[in-house]
Amino acid sequence: MVSCSKGAKHNHTGCVDAEGKLYMWGDPYKGQLGHYSEKEAWTHEEKALYGTPILIKTAEPIKSVINGGIHSAILTVTGRVYTFGCGSDGRLGHPGFEGHRYLYKES
Repeated sequence: MVSCSKGAKHNHTGCVDAEGKLYMWGDPYKGQLGHYSEKEAWTHEEKALYGTPILIKTAEPIKSVINGGIHSAILTVTGRVYTFGCGSDGRLGHPGFEGHRYLYKES
């Protein structure tokens, strides 16, 4: 399963393999690749593009990934939805907060 964002900038791609592993690559803008740990945070200065897929650690197998313009969402095999990336204007399905890292889990 593959999903690619399309836009003037901040493009990124994700795929889920047959084992439910999630791989992301492209522009890491605002954490839209989902590769940050809880103790890390994205910065607006981050410019390094990930040209090859990176394995994203998940607690359970992933069923699908959808990449938006500057955000992403994943669906687990048990039906949980996780969203990450830019959360302004309700993109991630929850209200934005000052200083919020825009990582969210819906159960």
